[in-house]
Amino acid sequence: MVVTVTLNPCIDRTIWISGFEYGGTNRILRTRQDVCGKGVNVGAALRNLGVETLCLGFNYLENGALLERSMDAQGVAHDFVEVPGSLRMNIKVFDEARRVMTEFNERGEAVDAAAVKRLTGKTEEYMDRAELLVLSGSAPQGVPEDIYGRLIRLAHQKGVRTVLDASGALFREGLKEKPFLIKPNRDEFEEAFGTELAAGKSMEEIAQGIVAQGIAYVCVSMGAEGAMLTCAEGVFRADAPDVEVQGVQGAGDSLVAGMCAALTGKALASAGQAAEEDVLRFAVAAAGASLMRPGTQMCLREDFCKLLKEVRIRKL
Repeated sequence: MVVTVTLNPCIDRTIWISGFEYGGTNRILRTRQDVCGKGVNVGAALRNLGVETLCLGFNYLENGALLERSMDAQGVAHDFVEVPGSLRMNIKVFDEARRVMTEFNERGEAVDAAAVKRLTGKTEEYMDRAELLVLSGSAPQGVPEDIYGRLIRLAHQKGVRTVLDASGALFREGLKEKPFLIKPNRDEFEEAFGTELAAGKSMEEIAQGIVAQGIAYVCVSMGAEGAMLTCAEGVFRADAPDVEVQGVQGAGDSLVAGMCAALTGKALASAGQAAEEDVLRFAVAAAGASLMRPGTQMCLREDFCKLLKEVRIRKL
């Protein structure tokens, strides 16, 4: 089973326009609303790929029933710590003319130390059943910056592999505990390792150095340029699938789900234990399948299977 943790769940309201006019009037073509969060998204994608998953995290008393109903409808198991307040609202504006997304994300309502302690204890309880623990996304106020580091440390004690997909201090503090796999996007990678880049090191060299320090996989997602995976066996690249983009949010979470599916060997009945290259192949296929769906919707199994045959991996 893959266990995911979502500290900052949300409601994504996606608005489609054509030709965004900054400071002007924009006519809305259509809208949709999705209840989600990065760990929740990973869980939904894994469920679609046939991998058993459980979503943990915080949920808010005022309107958290929306999140639970959404997950129940998708058949995704969950066990949240309830806290006062309401789910944050994120506005996503997709310009169809330029195929560009502009995001306005709320910070999230604060949680207290007691809630953090309850979530830490609940996560530790489920580690006995977990093959992988996925820690992804931002944190609301009141959550310590080293929360992911603490959970990674607990997972090490239980022999559970961890996946870290975060930014800023959450990412930097988590790195100190040597998770099994990290998945920054290019901007997050450049923010975290800007000093090394400025000193003339390439992204590939930095990733190889991270692996040498004890992190098994470094996957950098690069949007339309695809993704790069670094591990002990080398550095691998894959181009993004050629698909008609309907929505970009959630693609990174589907990418994480694809890697988890490969690492557990359960995405396809005939796949068996995936080879190193397949970790990247599964990731890129899942991300591409998510891009084919509007709003914050995750990859579907049939689209994933189709794209999996088309992804080509090259070793650098």
